[in-house]
This record gives sequence, C-alpha cells and structure tokens, in this order.
Amino acid sequence: MSKNSFIKRCELLPVNVIATALGFATLSNMWALALGFPWVRIVTHVGAAIVWIMAAIKMTRCYPSFKAEYTMVVPCALYATFSMLAMLLGAFILDIHATPIITPNPVPALATVGRAVWIFGLALHAVQVSVFTFRFVIKGGVKLDSFLPTWFVTYMGFLVGVVTGLPVGFPWIMQALMVYGIVVYPLVVIGQLVRIRKKPIPHMFKPTGAIFLAPPSLFFIAWLNVAQNPDLWNLNIPAVVWLSYLIVFVTIIRVATLIPGYIRLGFSPGMAALTFSSAIATVATFRMVGWLNANGMGDIAFWLNQFFGVQMFLTTVIMVYVGYNFYFLWRKDPLKLAPADSSAAKLTQNV
Repeated sequence: MSKNSFIKRCELLPVNVIATALGFATLSNMWALALGFPWVRIVTHVGAAIVWIMAAIKMTRCYPSFKAEYTMVVPCALYATFSMLAMLLGAFILDIHATPIITPNPVPALATVGRAVWIFGLALHAVQVSVFTFRFVIKGGVKLDSFLPTWFVTYMGFLVGVVTGLPVGFPWIMQALMVYGIVVYPLVVIGQLVRIRKKPIPHMFKPTGAIFLAPPSLFFIAWLNVAQNPDLWNLNIPAVVWLSYLIVFVTIIRVATLIPGYIRLGFSPGMAALTFSSAIATVATFRMVGWLNANGMGDIAFWLNQFFGVQMFLTTVIMVYVGYNFYFLWRKDPLKLAPADSSAAKLTQNV
C-alpha cells in the first residue's frame, strides 16, 4: 500500500470504528482480569492504538474531511470516543509499565507516557464537550430530530476518566468527575427518555438505542471507584449500589431483546453502538460480582457470575460480528462507511 493510499484509507476511516476499537479494548480487560488471558488484552490494545493513530492522521492530514464530519451532530458526538480511547490507552500503558510478561523490570518512562496520554485524553474530552455544547446546544439549540442517544457518548464519556483513572493518581480529578456524573447522568437519561416519548428514534438510527447501556454502567463503576472507595469518599451506601446495578441489569435485558431486530436491519455503521455499550455493561456486571463477594453475598454472586459468563460470550460475538463487518467493508468499499457521505449524517447536518 502506497503512502497516499494509506492516508486515503485513514481519511475514509469512519468514526464508528473508533467506537468499536474502544469497545474491543474495554472487553479485552475482562478477558485478562476475569478469564486470565492477558495477551488478548495486549494485542487488542495494540490494535486499538493503531485505530487511534489512524484517526489522528485523519484529523490532521485530512482535516477538511474531518471538519465536514465534525459539523454534523451525530459524527461530532461520536468523535468523543477518540478522547475516551486515549484515556483507556493511557491507563493501559501505565499498567503494563510494571507487567512482567511485557517488561521484566518496571519502566518508569512507560508510566510517564501512560499518565501523559490519559491526561491528554481527559483534556481533549473537555474540549469535545465544550465545542459540542456550544455548537449544538447554545448556538444551534437542541433539535428533537438530532437529539439522539449518541449524545450520551460526549456527555457521559467523562466517566471513562473515573473508570480508568485511579492508578493515574489524581484523586481530586476523580472526585470532580464523579460530581459531574451525578449531575449529568440523570439529566441526559431523562432528556433522552422524554425525547423518545415525544418522537421515536428514526429507523436508520435504531441501533444507537443500545447506547442506553453505557450511562448506567459507567455511573455504576464510577460510584464503586470513588464513592465506595475508602481512600476517597468512603460512602458505604448499599442501596445506591443495588439501585445503580439494577438499572444496568434491566437495561441489559431490554437491549438484548432489541439486538435481533437490529441485526435484521442489516449491518450499518450504527451497529458500533453495540460495542462499547455492551463491553462496559459486562465490566459493570463483573464489578457487581466482586462487590457481592466482598460483602458476604457469595450465593447471589455465584448466580450473577453465571450471568456474567453469558454476557461475556454474547458481547464477544457482537464484537466479532461488528468488527468483521467494519473491516470487510473498509477493505473492500470504504466509501460505504464514510460518515460525511452517508444519508444518516446528511439528515442531521446542522443547518
């Protein structure tokens, strides 16, 4: 592949692929932590890093194409996955700096790089939220047709910093982001529910409904990391844990019933909505199992762990299905995946 050809493929990289890479990397943590396959995590994160670099090339070397997409509400909201993936990669680099299977001895430079990447991702996400809010809330006004579940990605993406950031070592940032999550989480969820009641999600955007899995899952994990953390808030409130996970569990079941319908619609870039959402919900279940065991509820933990196993299997199948279709189309006919050329993107163009 020539240099120009590679740059062209970077230009045609759909933003949905960044979201898919984020989902793969998130789920690979469960393959390592829960199933004991650290190399799955390593290889997956390397692949996600390649996608992130290609997206960065698109944003810089192919700026006109990126700018055209960024003026449209749906792609703009999804570009938040770029900064979210940076936070996840930063936490991964920080973690492997002292991992024996990677480096026999700790490499402090890797830890520094990991923290820098994580901070860059967090700062970039702050820019994303600011620009998105100014462009589509303050300046343009919230439009019912374009107020879709993709908004969750931008506004709830900050909580990825809480999910990944404890080893980074900035507890005041974790606590500030937790306060943000407590305020924003109910607002965006209630707003979307009201929007759906007034006007159903358009047919072409139906798969984005799976994104409803992400906000409660992120909030639940963030609550365990900060509010329940004895070194931070130390708020041992079991009722909040139970309620938070109950919302996650009910949403998992609801989205699971919708997936066959999404598949019958045929593959589209919108199927990327299933990836990170399903992955982070799987992480939430894993964390709930751990919380139950730590609080002497082993019997309930046993059955929930069985549910976690089913969830891992189904989420992995979803990842493979979406990842394969993206790769196949990107290699064979990438124009079909270009958000700026899609009817979905044009429908929600900010005019």
